[in-house]
Amino acid sequence: AGGWTRGLYSLHRADASSGEGAAASLPSGWSRSRCVLVGWLTGESARAVSGRPSRELLRELEAGLAPFWRLLPSWRPVAVHATSWTANPLFGGSYSYPRPAAPADAADRLAAPLACGGLPTV
Repeated sequence: AGGWTRGLYSLHRADASSGEGAAASLPSGWSRSRCVLVGWLTGESARAVSGRPSRELLRELEAGLAPFWRLLPSWRPVAVHATSWTANPLFGGSYSYPRPAAPADAADRLAAPLACGGLPTV
C-alpha cells in the first residue's frame, strides 16, 4: 500500500478565490480557510486510491511525500479525498493530460461542469 504516491502526476493549487473548477466542489468552508491542492493520478495509481478511506490515503500520502517536507515546511496535508471514477462504467477510468503549452488554469477548466442553457449537464 502507498505505492500510488509514486504515480502522482501533479499537484495543482485550486484557485479557491474564483469559486470555479476544482475549488467549487470543496466542502463548505475549505475554500476560505485552507490551501487546497488537487493531485492527479493515472492508471494503476488511480485505481489504487479509488473509493478508499481518507485516513488511509492521508497516511500513505504523508509517507510518500516525506522526502519533500523540508522543501514545504508550512504545508502538511490534513485530509485526502479520492474519487471512485475508475468504477464508473460510463467512464471506465478515462482521463486526459494537459499539453506542455496548456494554460495554467487547464485543470480548473477541465473540472468545471459542462453547461447547456446555463444548467450543468454533466
